[in-house]
Amino acid sequence: MIKKFLYFCLIFCNILVLPVKSEEASKIFKFEIINEPKSKIEFARVLLPQDFNLNYNIFWIRNLEAPVLLSVSAVSNNRDIKFFYSSKITFSDNGRQLDSFKLSDIDSLSKITKQNFQTIQDYVLKFIKKENPSAQNIQILSSQYCQKDIKEYLTEEMYKKIENLKLNTKTDIKSSKIDIINPNVEPYTVTYKFEKDGKKYKQTVITMLNSLDFEYTKKTKYNIFEKNKRKIWTVTGLYSYCAEIDIYDEYYNDFIIFAANTAFNQKAYESIELVKKQMLVELNPIYRDVHTNSPLKNMPSELFRRYYKGGLANYSEDKTSPMQKPSLEQIRWYVNIIEPLNSYKLKNLRGIGNQIIYIPKKFKYIYYSPVNNYITVDTNKNKLSGNIKLKQTKIKYIDKK
Repeated sequence: MIKKFLYFCLIFCNILVLPVKSEEASKIFKFEIINEPKSKIEFARVLLPQDFNLNYNIFWIRNLEAPVLLSVSAVSNNRDIKFFYSSKITFSDNGRQLDSFKLSDIDSLSKITKQNFQTIQDYVLKFIKKENPSAQNIQILSSQYCQKDIKEYLTEEMYKKIENLKLNTKTDIKSSKIDIINPNVEPYTVTYKFEKDGKKYKQTVITMLNSLDFEYTKKTKYNIFEKNKRKIWTVTGLYSYCAEIDIYDEYYNDFIIFAANTAFNQKAYESIELVKKQMLVELNPIYRDVHTNSPLKNMPSELFRRYYKGGLANYSEDKTSPMQKPSLEQIRWYVNIIEPLNSYKLKNLRGIGNQIIYIPKKFKYIYYSPVNNYITVDTNKNKLSGNIKLKQTKIKYIDKK
């Protein structure tokens, strides 16, 4: 009898230590909303792991090409992990060495923030050092440029942009002339390793830099032609993932989901485009505001509030640059080159359709909770109470002529 009892206890103990099916493949993500601080308008949203906290800054500047800069950082509550995103910013280099750099320093000719030109490698390395001031032994583990056919497509888009700039910038060939030459586009991703505070880290950065040379020739009052040159260069968004080396791979796909699904509210995007047009109008010496009858220039943030349409936020993809099509305006599409994604159509409780989310292909089962606005991704099929299983969708992009 005692032997039977001991045998039973042994079996019971073995059951207790049997490996349990891992749930690590299943992860819950939450949508976080970003509001413009002055107007409280919904500006953008991100998709984050459930245990991450979000911080962001929105900085308005009188930059004709990029009047607003959004920076987002997401940090895990439990691990030493940080995701970062910075929106598009454009600079003007007049060839003179700058001792310092401030976003508010605007070039008088181009009306764009002044900053000396840097190669994409130098810009990323400077960012790494700024994010980790005490980093030591910084080394590149891997780097990747975009494939040739996509770069050629983007360069062609640059030429189209140049033609539009020439059409929109009226010049009198007898007194002034504008030449825009040497377009270049460079999508880029790089992974570094470094040591900080006795720990070893890996950091991956995804970004894109494009540039062109702007030459403006004008006749002075003494009938002498004066030529001014500028290199206009744009960092078309930047994503960063930093974690201790031992846990880097564990959260890599979480970062990809964050990068692929960080998106502007479409109405906010359209309003920013109108802000840029109005700022261009205000350069006219005889300008007077139609709303106030004042010759004073408006703050970009005030223009944004004026042009925003109101109503529910919109994250559909039929107007802004689509995620999976190469674009000069944003860098999200490049994430799909690095880690192939599947797309899923999402319709939430607010009834706004045509929203698309992107998840790495390794996850076959995607669930959405309309109650708490959560997304669950899984490699295994599970029945989640109150959740809707999302179906994979195909997107057909139509070029607008």
